[in-house]
Amino acid sequence: DLQEDRFQLWMAFDALRPSLHLMGDVIATARFNTDRAAELAGAEFACATELANWLVRQRGLSFRESHEIVGKLVGAVADAPDAFADAGRVAELMSQAGIEAAAAELVPLLDPARVVAGYRTTGSTAPREVRRMMRALARQAERSRADVESRRSREWSARQRTQTVVRGVLAGEGLGDLLA
Repeated sequence: DLQEDRFQLWMAFDALRPSLHLMGDVIATARFNTDRAAELAGAEFACATELANWLVRQRGLSFRESHEIVGKLVGAVADAPDAFADAGRVAELMSQAGIEAAAAELVPLLDPARVVAGYRTTGSTAPREVRRMMRALARQAERSRADVESRRSREWSARQRTQTVVRGVLAGEGLGDLLA
């Protein structure tokens, strides 16, 4: 019997609704410091995994080897994170690890914006894919909103009809007549 469970479910919805409305306002008025975000992305070795993946794809290293090399490289520049964005410095450190790479071919791998823009898979963080997902989610939200409104309307109609039937029965009318 789910009758007892429904009460808690509706209470949870009632408790959640104001938060959802608030989040809508928060998101609508949020301001993001994109310059600072880009600065932090470049300073926090965000492209280390992309460099390791490149070593696997372009240099034929195993995943384990590539991550070991990149891990050592990150360790070597940990005190100066900006050095990881310096393709010349990274090429020099890779050469010390036995991997020859021209600085020019490393530049796109060390720029977070270019790395993200280069992703092509469904669900990736590429700007184009993020925009596609946002449009899809907006359509889904609108369909859900319309569905909720439709259900709310049917529920209200059912309540009104039930109240009418109850009043009629209490007034002595026949149930068959009321339900016809």
